[in-house]
Amino acid sequence: MALVGTMIGTGHRSPQLGIDLAGGTTMTMTAKGGTPSSGDMDTALQIMRNRVNGQGVSEAEVTKQGSSAIQVDLPGKNSSDLLKQLGQTAKLYFRVVVPDPTAYGVAPRTTVAPAPPASTPPATPSSSPSGSATPSGSATPSSSSSTGAAATPSGSASTKASAPSSGATTSQHRVADAGLKAADAPTATPSGGSTPATPSGTATASPKPSGSSTPSANPSSAPATPAAPSSSAPPATTPDGTPKDAAPTADTLALYSSIDCTHPPTDLGSKFTAGQFAVGCDFTSHLPYLLAPADVDGKDLTGASANAEQAGGANAILTGNWEVDLSFNSKGAKNFGDVTTQLYQNQGMFAVDLDGTVYSAATVQGPITDGNARITGKFTQKEADTLANVLKYGALPLTFEQGDVSQVSASLAGNQLTAGLIAGGIGMLLVIAYLIAYYRGLSVVAVASLAISAVLTYSLATLLGPAMGFRLSLAGVAGLVVAIGITADSFVIYFERLRDEVREGRSLRTAVDHGWTRARRTIISSDFVSFLAAFVLYEVSVGTVKGFAFTLGLTTLLDIVVVFMFTKPIVTLLARRKFFADGHPWSGLDPERLGAKRSPGLRQSIVDRRAAARRQGSAEGMEV
Repeated sequence: MALVGTMIGTGHRSPQLGIDLAGGTTMTMTAKGGTPSSGDMDTALQIMRNRVNGQGVSEAEVTKQGSSAIQVDLPGKNSSDLLKQLGQTAKLYFRVVVPDPTAYGVAPRTTVAPAPPASTPPATPSSSPSGSATPSGSATPSSSSSTGAAATPSGSASTKASAPSSGATTSQHRVADAGLKAADAPTATPSGGSTPATPSGTATASPKPSGSSTPSANPSSAPATPAAPSSSAPPATTPDGTPKDAAPTADTLALYSSIDCTHPPTDLGSKFTAGQFAVGCDFTSHLPYLLAPADVDGKDLTGASANAEQAGGANAILTGNWEVDLSFNSKGAKNFGDVTTQLYQNQGMFAVDLDGTVYSAATVQGPITDGNARITGKFTQKEADTLANVLKYGALPLTFEQGDVSQVSASLAGNQLTAGLIAGGIGMLLVIAYLIAYYRGLSVVAVASLAISAVLTYSLATLLGPAMGFRLSLAGVAGLVVAIGITADSFVIYFERLRDEVREGRSLRTAVDHGWTRARRTIISSDFVSFLAAFVLYEVSVGTVKGFAFTLGLTTLLDIVVVFMFTKPIVTLLARRKFFADGHPWSGLDPERLGAKRSPGLRQSIVDRRAAARRQGSAEGMEV
């Protein structure tokens, strides 16, 4: 009743179905660049499976086709995003966000599509937030300021950022939404009426420039000149030792100015190496970023997980948001510490760049030198899971080209589901017919037990869908059909032991307990073997075979529950009823039909009492 009530209360009325029962998407991906090695293909196959499992998708198949292709089958209708993520080469880098691309002579990007050129030059922004300041593409940074209105455009991590204007919408829009902090750094307790703090409120502010704090009314018409790198910057090489470019190329700047991030190029990530400036598109808002050369390689990331965000220190409370926790190896921890220390001093942003897609651009809220960090923000659980999945299963050893993508129609899948249900129904009816013919009255207990087992199985299959992504496939239906025989086998074992006790001349009440003691051990042993086989099959198999093993193991456990908690107590209650206690011919426990022996001693058996009753009836008839 509790399971059924939970199923109704949560609004989940039916199990989620696999691709062969509900339809879905099938895609083939082929490795580029000739025939890859077997090791690289196996690694790519495992990473893709990890990405699928990381999204909680059950009954998905990721299989190798030949020596250079991988086929992916995903159930359900909303699988396009996951298919796109699976095929990504996933060159994962952590890059500094260039805070003011106008320093390189390009206009700021304020929309997802290229903005038309302004008729008049906008004002020069200051380092202080202003409600009306607009970043300028032609302003000359103040030479007397250590941070300037524009960032130091350098390939090193010394790129500096000014505090963003509250009224300006640039590609750095997520400054106010995401933060990067040490794993042990406290999160401020949210208040009911407060608004999210901007980075200037959570990070140490950069020194104010010596110029005016208000936008200049007469901006210079000369293009901005990039300043020299800071002397305290980390080495101007990428994690793999490649020299960093000092400035973006003309092609990179042109791409930044023209790219439409609602439909970015599929090869955007492959256009740039780790040592080059890059262009990235925001995963959520589709705004473009200009990114500095890579400072941390995704290969140095050892772990990433999505967790509920807590605030308040010792008396922590849940904020309702989600965060992503990161950990790095020693090399990554050092590089990450150097960059975050520099960025914290300048209120800079650090981006997670995966093949040209920026999944997070967080403001550094403190130096992170121990190799453990948190990306915080207004993440939902789905967004945090996606980011953690991208980080955790980031690097594919091969580049894949997407091949044929086909849809499995729901109508064809519906026909298979109908056929599976018909097969299960026929199997159930045959078992019930056998039980009625052989066990007669006892078949009521068996049929009721099968019904209870069916309700429990259906409820669990329904609830496990939203809880852990379980989907019922045709192989799973086959497991349920096989489970009918396993459940019926437990009844047969108990009923036969009970009949053996009646044959020995015991009364039904005594036979119920003696027979259960003998049957219980056999039932447990039989179900243990079935569950062990299902467990081993689940561990060593892939694809839909796992669905068969899972449903077989689940129903085996439910068989133990039903036999112990329902079948045995019901038989004990029925043994007190005259219909069963006196061994009615239709009870299934008729001593004469079972060939019961005479009980030793003075105790009369049921057979003796019946024989005496017949003799007495015959004598009375003769007297009449």
